[in-house]
Amino acid sequence: MSKIYCADASCVFRNDKGTCTAKDVELSWHSVMTVWNGRQEYWKCKTRETSKEYKELADKVRLKLK
Repeated sequence: MSKIYCADASCVFRNDKGTCTAKDVELSWHSVMTVWNGRQEYWKCKTRETSKEYKELADKVRLKLK
């Protein structure tokens, strides 16, 4: 299988080297028209899951902001 580099640090499947460790990866292709940058095309990962550590950190930050 090809190596997939993941930019989302909050995903449970991203390892320390920045690669995806999911067994099956499902991507969807999107093309949107923007106001200033013209048409932008990107792949969106449908396999993504938020990691437990990220959820805990987000809860702590929300508590401090209130």
